[in-house]
Amino acid sequence: MGEIHGIAAVADTGEALVVTSRKLRSVKRLRNKKFKEIYQKRSRCKKGSRKWKKYTCAIARIGSKTDNQQRDILHKMSHKFVAWANDQGVKTTVVGDVEGVQRNTSRRNKKNLKQKRHSRGLNQKMSQWPFGLLLAYLTYKLAALGIDLIKIDESYTTQTCPVCGRKKKPSGRMYQCHCGYTCHRDVHGARNIYAKHKYGEIRALDWSIENIKYLRPAS
Repeated sequence: MGEIHGIAAVADTGEALVVTSRKLRSVKRLRNKKFKEIYQKRSRCKKGSRKWKKYTCAIARIGSKTDNQQRDILHKMSHKFVAWANDQGVKTTVVGDVEGVQRNTSRRNKKNLKQKRHSRGLNQKMSQWPFGLLLAYLTYKLAALGIDLIKIDESYTTQTCPVCGRKKKPSGRMYQCHCGYTCHRDVHGARNIYAKHKYGEIRALDWSIENIKYLRPAS
């Protein structure tokens, strides 16, 4: 689960799925822009004044509206994935514990001020990404179809090459290793999570990804 591609998944049928979350990112960006403008205006008003109350109500109204939009998008995203998983005959879904990685990253950044400044923007994006809510939707929708959901540590699943084991931070849409391995960066992470769950380590699979299906939440 990620900020640009909300859900990326693979199945041992050789099929892969990518559900984009660009619409969700657009909603968050617009909300942040409006919040910034209104907070600046309110800061110039006397607390408790008519204008101050007006701006406070506007903040609450925008927050409520965007929360509803976010829930709607996440419901549609989770529905797309669950329908796909059911079509693939999936019995167990394995999800990377993104919140755990976020906590570990925060601890490491405290030890390095330069790294902390560099990752400030990323941490803001991570803090605004509703992992827990999407996970809750996935959990009950999968359970309704008798599909189990398991969370595992996803450390280094996006960086590690499953062929040669080299670690490399992905850049751009594709993950490319010097050994010749290449894969869509989010599908690459999903296949490594699959391997980590099945084999206890990141390694090559005994099947290959034959097709990647791309969906938008509203499509």
